Amino acid sequence: MLIDGVAYPVHAKLEGYFESEETQSFSGKSRVRGHPVWGGTVQTNAQDLTWTIHNAEELILRAEDGREGPFTVSDDNGEGVLRIRGNGRAPFDI
Repeated sequence: MLIDGVAYPVHAKLEGYFESEETQSFSGKSRVRGHPVWGGTVQTNAQDLTWTIHNAEELILRAEDGREGPFTVSDDNGEGVLRIRGNGRAPFDI
């Protein structure tokens, strides 16, 4: 995880899918693959790191292969496990 550009080790459990969108054409309505949606949980090794995460301006999850995806924290269980929601491209294959 990159917090305002500084790397910290975390353990993440992530999932993703593509939302489907309805389109209208001359031949009728159809559903097409929409934008990606991803998120999950991130567990930090240090309790005080959650404070740093909540006060960060930029949060990016970096996968082991180097792919990155920005995210926001949607919930915090108070024990170092954060529920996150990705913003845009996922750092893994969906």
